[in-house]
Amino acid sequence: PILKPTNLLVDRTGEYPRVLAADLGSAKMLADASGITVTAGSPAYMAPEQAANIGGFDARADVYALGVVTFELLTGRRPFDSVRTPRSRVPETGVPGKQAADIDPLIGRALEFDPDRRPRSAGVYADELRMLFEGERPARRDIPVGWVVAAASLAGIGAGAVAWWLR
Repeated sequence: PILKPTNLLVDRTGEYPRVLAADLGSAKMLADASGITVTAGSPAYMAPEQAANIGGFDARADVYALGVVTFELLTGRRPFDSVRTPRSRVPETGVPGKQAADIDPLIGRALEFDPDRRPRSAGVYADELRMLFEGERPARRDIPVGWVVAAASLAGIGAGAVAWWLR
């Protein structure tokens, strides 16, 4: 499954927005039914190892997709137009305020070309996002807090999706 904005629903009925992942099982069901191994998804959200379909991929591919979505939530654009190459550099978010010094390196780690350099799971990534924003809220609301909470929720959903996928 590929986590991307079109697969995400935002529920704003509670105190904080929740992000729900939609239609994660379709690709797995099709692959299981066909007996063929196919790389499917949106290239801009695919981890490089997933796009290359070499040596398999694990939960860190979801961390990569979450990094793309987090970047997109904060900037309104994707960090890369297509699949990341070893030479492409992760752009800065341009987020104003004191959190920029922390969020850019965190997103950069999620978008590492080498999966061994990414957070090991969506849960770890979510925890790091939460720790980053748990402290003092930005006085000028430099970063929309609701979207940060939604991104952290998304990371938690990613961890659950991986657990479901591996069952």
